[in-house]
Amino acid sequence: MRISSTFFRHNRLILGVCLSGLLTACVGSGGDTASQSNAVATMPEWISNPPKDARYLYGVGSYSKIEDLAEAYKQAEQNGNAQIAQQLRTQVSQVNTQDIQVTQETGQQEHVLKAQSAYTKSKSVNIELDQIQNQARFQDDQYVYALQAFDRSKAASRLRQKIDKLDGSIRAIGAKLALDLEPNPKDWRAYLSLIPLFSERQLQVQKLELYSKSGAIFPPDSKVKAIQQALGVALKSFAFKVDSDALFNPVSSQLTEVGLRAGTDNVVWLLSTTTQSRSENKAGRTYTFTEGTLNLSTSSGEPLGSWTAKGRGISKQEASAILKAQQDWSEKAVSAMFQWMTGS
Repeated sequence: MRISSTFFRHNRLILGVCLSGLLTACVGSGGDTASQSNAVATMPEWISNPPKDARYLYGVGSYSKIEDLAEAYKQAEQNGNAQIAQQLRTQVSQVNTQDIQVTQETGQQEHVLKAQSAYTKSKSVNIELDQIQNQARFQDDQYVYALQAFDRSKAASRLRQKIDKLDGSIRAIGAKLALDLEPNPKDWRAYLSLIPLFSERQLQVQKLELYSKSGAIFPPDSKVKAIQQALGVALKSFAFKVDSDALFNPVSSQLTEVGLRAGTDNVVWLLSTTTQSRSENKAGRTYTFTEGTLNLSTSSGEPLGSWTAKGRGISKQEASAILKAQQDWSEKAVSAMFQWMTGS
């Protein structure tokens, strides 16, 4: 009987230990669930609802939580930067700069607008994101998050400094020109060198429009505006005499597209072309290829430069294919000449 009593006491002790362990496990499991709930609850609001204020533009980036946590945060920050850039770029189509408004005031200023557009047509408003800083980080079991902030005020201040510097360069060239007189053809290099400066100014003003929430315009002062108007007069006055039977129309048209002028009065430059074309018929279509050289000289015949280009035209009709090839060649040749003449 003593053995039996001892056996039962031992079994009761084991059962008590097991019940105690089971209760402890249940309590522990409940504690983990509570911790997970708290973790979800403490996820910062900026992840789903980025802050908004007048000075900063915010972007939130995320990335998978990999072993290299520093690299994960780096990628998350870059994704946040990309989000800020996208927000800024969506505003590009809404930009109306003072430069464009000025060029629309008079007919002669239309030449300035076209020249600036030709100079910048292959460029876009690059978003400078060097004023972005990381403001917060967060991680959960699967992802890391980064809150990026773009300082509009600092970026706008830097752009104003760039515009001021451009205006200084414009004034320096303008000081060498007789702005109150008819443009002197001998000053054509000075006038055309203004085009890249006004084009760059326009781009910087566009950026300023994007960065400044108030949309404040940075207009040119009276001196810079007077120089811009003088440039418009010069572009409308100076003419190219185009010596090309087959390409007269496409070359003249392309000159107009870049803000220059073909004509027989006040001739400053002579243009001639040396080209050849060939056509091929394939599958019911005509493929025409035009290649050759555009030659530029002064009105007195002094050679200035030459540019080689190739053009292509495709159409079901041979005449249309030839015209498209000529237009393509003219656009490439005149554009190359224009870039050289503006000093870019």
